Amino acid sequence: MTIQEAKNFLQTNKEKGCICPCCGQNVKIYKHLMNAKKALYLIKIYKATLQGNWCNVMQIAKADNGDYAKLRFWGLIEESKEIPTEDVKSNGLWRITRKGIQFVRGELRIPKYARVYDNRFYGFHDEDDLITIHDALGEKFSYYELMTL
Repeated sequence: MTIQEAKNFLQTNKEKGCICPCCGQNVKIYKHLMNAKKALYLIKIYKATLQGNWCNVMQIAKADNGDYAKLRFWGLIEESKEIPTEDVKSNGLWRITRKGIQFVRGELRIPKYARVYDNRFYGFHDEDDLITIHDALGEKFSYYELMTL
């Protein structure tokens, strides 16, 4: 198989998933849903960073598997670029963006699904399928209670 044939194969099959014929890596574009868990993290980050300061998200998302970081795919949070040492990838400091503030306040609707491969953003699944913070939280959570606690 030529490199071009492998590229064509991956291009054709990346949505449903396949194994790369060159390196054996699993290749699949995942659809990440803006769900209640992510919306809760965003509200916590909103409260912690509303004045523009940075917060250590590990204090907010104690046992999280990295769901909070997926909020960056929608442009709702940003990571501090300041790295304390060379051998550390991240300092754990994040803050909400203007877009994130608008979403939390109910002033903005965002696409329901982000498309991600290898921890990189590949656009939105359906840019016309927009949701509000209330939609993301669902009926399980009271937006009013979350915002006033």
